[in-house]
Amino acid sequence: MGKRCKRCNEEIPASRGGRGMCHKCWQNYRYRQIAYGRWESSYTDIAPVLSHMDLLLESGIGVVRLADLAGLPRHTVQQLRRKGRVSCSTRTSSAILAVSPPLIVHGEEVADGAVIPSAGTVRRLQALAVAGYGITFLADELGMKFQYVSHLRAGNNQQVTANIARRVDALFRKYELIPGPSRATANRAILQGWAPALAWDEDTIDDPQANPDRGAENNDWLDAYFELRDMGVSKEVATERLGLKWSTVRDRLKRLGRVA
Repeated sequence: MGKRCKRCNEEIPASRGGRGMCHKCWQNYRYRQIAYGRWESSYTDIAPVLSHMDLLLESGIGVVRLADLAGLPRHTVQQLRRKGRVSCSTRTSSAILAVSPPLIVHGEEVADGAVIPSAGTVRRLQALAVAGYGITFLADELGMKFQYVSHLRAGNNQQVTANIARRVDALFRKYELIPGPSRATANRAILQGWAPALAWDEDTIDDPQANPDRGAENNDWLDAYFELRDMGVSKEVATERLGLKWSTVRDRLKRLGRVA
């Protein structure tokens, strides 16, 4: 026995009706809502959904992972790119648009094999060079070939897998504030114009469009911050007077091992 219309209790054929109503009741309901100006279609333009999917795919979230995050069947997500399709259900649209691209590529939402921009990985390796860590040390710690790490640090690779990015990030967090053994490596890195670890914040180092904060290379801001705090100025006002965000100062203090 099939489903029955919630209005007239007639049996509903599998291919007819909508919103729990038979075809006749459904049409009457639809016309009445349109007349009252209250009609809301269960379908919407697919263009914004496809644009958002492109953004998610570029950030390393694949179709399978996207379906899981959106709580949709994989087949539903795959069919969105069917040629000639111009609309999709509002439920599917809302679920896809609710998935945000990861701001930090090292997040769990990105699969290990996902291909992502290499900007953050390159910057971390270059910052370690400024700290005095050479290619041989980095390659040994990462368990990677010398030549590959050399090319990666030089910025010759525009993309990298999320797995490699995570491994470099872990190494960066371990050694970023510990002086390395090679002063020569540090001097060459400085001559190359590579930025040190403190020139980057967690919310900028992975952004290909971001630039290093060269003012963070010295500790003038640090002395000024604690001087203002000693005067009774709140942390928010102190950072504002320094022309910085509190999140930026907090991260720098944490990396320097200082109490905020």
